[in-house]
Amino acid sequence: VRYHVNYDYGTLTVNAVEFTVRAGSRTVTKAELDAMGGTLTCDEYSLFYNGVEMSFEEIAEACGLDNFTVEVKISGSQSKLGSADNIVESVTVRDGNGENVTSLFRITDEVGKLVVRR
Repeated sequence: VRYHVNYDYGTLTVNAVEFTVRAGSRTVTKAELDAMGGTLTCDEYSLFYNGVEMSFEEIAEACGLDNFTVEVKISGSQSKLGSADNIVESVTVRDGNGENVTSLFRITDEVGKLVVRR
């Protein structure tokens, strides 16, 4: 039996998984700030995929990715009346082998606010 194989050449488009990391925001009074030791920080963040807030595990599952993890570092502090930006300092995505695969993702970040009021 003989087979003849025909190939149809086309274009394969691979799109990076896109998600947004939003740094947390927090507002306290000066009295609350003093009770906290004088410095307001917030290392919380939210992840959004297609406009919906999700955990990274849910994002990975939606994209068919197994054993991927995300590490997010947030930096920002406020120690007096007023406000400061709470910034996404870095985002690292790792595959199941612990390899940094962040370049395979399109990640945007959004700044949070730290506010100390009277």
